[in-house]
Amino acid sequence: MEYEQSIRVRGFSPSDEDEIIDLLRLGFDSWPRFDLICEPREHWRWKFIDNPLKTTLIFVAESEDKIVGCYHMVPIRIKICENILIWRLIADVVVHPEYRKAGIYRKMWEYASDEARAM
Repeated sequence: MEYEQSIRVRGFSPSDEDEIIDLLRLGFDSWPRFDLICEPREHWRWKFIDNPLKTTLIFVAESEDKIVGCYHMVPIRIKICENILIWRLIADVVVHPEYRKAGIYRKMWEYASDEARAM
């Protein structure tokens, strides 16, 4: 697909928040899909920035300085026998409808996997 060569994946920057929320709303045909007592941005920050481990694992795909994909990983603690492990739950992965089938999810997954292994 013609977009694939122009896609760059990088880590999240705080200036990305509004564009990510707009992409979530577009990609999921509304986001979140339940009634809130807060604004979507406040919900997004609670879910992905202010998580209990205070770890941000958010990656974006860009094409021509536009965010066209977003990949969220939510860290959670899991106890297996006597070991406590940090596990990463994938949540709210979205690709802009016009950029689907261009390998963007795969690029974000590979980037996120490499970054998570490095932690």
